[in-house]
Amino acid sequence: MSQDVDSRPRTDERPIRDYNPFVEPDLSDPYTPLAEARKNAPVFYSPAMGAWVVTRHEDVKYVLAETELFSSTQSIYSNLDPLPEPVAEILRTGFPYSGGLVDMDPPDHAPARRLFNHRFVLSSVTRLQAHIRAQAHRLVDEMGGPPADIGAAFANMLPVVVITTLLGVPSGDVAAVKFWADEWLVLNSRQGDIERLTAAARALLDFQSYVDELLAQRETGGMTDDPLSDLLAINDTGVRPIDRTTMHSVLMSVLLAGYKTTSGLLANSVYQLSRRPEVVEELQRSPELIDKFLLEVVRFDTAVPGMYRTATQDVQIGGTVVPAGSHLQVSFLSADRDETVFDHADRFDLHRTDGAAQIGFGRGIHHCMGSSLSMLEAHIAVETVIDRLPGLRLADGCERVFAQSATIRNTPSLMVTWRK
Repeated sequence: MSQDVDSRPRTDERPIRDYNPFVEPDLSDPYTPLAEARKNAPVFYSPAMGAWVVTRHEDVKYVLAETELFSSTQSIYSNLDPLPEPVAEILRTGFPYSGGLVDMDPPDHAPARRLFNHRFVLSSVTRLQAHIRAQAHRLVDEMGGPPADIGAAFANMLPVVVITTLLGVPSGDVAAVKFWADEWLVLNSRQGDIERLTAAARALLDFQSYVDELLAQRETGGMTDDPLSDLLAINDTGVRPIDRTTMHSVLMSVLLAGYKTTSGLLANSVYQLSRRPEVVEELQRSPELIDKFLLEVVRFDTAVPGMYRTATQDVQIGGTVVPAGSHLQVSFLSADRDETVFDHADRFDLHRTDGAAQIGFGRGIHHCMGSSLSMLEAHIAVETVIDRLPGLRLADGCERVFAQSATIRNTPSLMVTWRK
């Protein structure tokens, strides 16, 4: 889509709402304004986001399913306004980005997803179970305390260790990959001044160069026996192999998503455990309920507030006509609090019977490829926390502070304490 298309409603049109999830109060509490929108303006335009927001469960499912009406290109950007020229100039010196799996439309999406999917099916990720458990306990050992920052030292570390292992990234490079992925999200959300965005752009170029080197080492025979080499070998013998540029872009995006989305699930799960001692006691008595607990966290306190789509033609959503070229956020966090779908939607309920309707992992062709891995990591993380940190609670004075992000709802820092 051309970036000079102006999809903003004219000032005499409605609905336009003053909703900005990048700043307070909507950053900490997007649920209140979105609940009101579901009733009175279920599809509205947010000038602060530069996007239309789709709030109702039924409408979110519709947008996710209709891939011909709604393109997934630019799906991780909150708006399509051009980056400041100094930032764009830096990015032009880097590698071309053809889009990750979440940015791809049919028919390009299917072969790329098939290639990576075999690394993420349940039979593959369960082989990592012992490694994940060992890393979870190592991180708790190294965390120190109480008190300790479980957000920074545990929830935001375990997933990057796991995804890099899965894709054959050397363990000594994990901290760098984590830093580059964090900076990429800063750039995607476009929150910050020129100096901040310029620094993020330079970090992204370093990430691009690093991934290029990972691929080059294997393409030249320098490494042949690791997970990434296996991926390249499968691609070379495939019916429809993806090209080098696409491989580079998809690998970057998988490293990003495999780290950031799961770190959000872990951080949000730990937060919910710290506030609900009765749930911790029940999970200790009945550990078979851990997965049900995690799915309720995905619904009630999602790590992915939504993804973005672009209307390919004028289209009606929930009674509102959205112009061709419009950028939309499909709001998972609003859909998963929809009162017409979930009983007592604003209540955390471990024994909920309607939880399968949650959309936190997406729907359709872009349903989260890594959901099995994410759930396995989170399951082991919860087991570890309730076993190793008895009496877990937020440390005195701890406030939940969310990162400004277009696609991830996470607390990079979360101070907790527990009984020694």
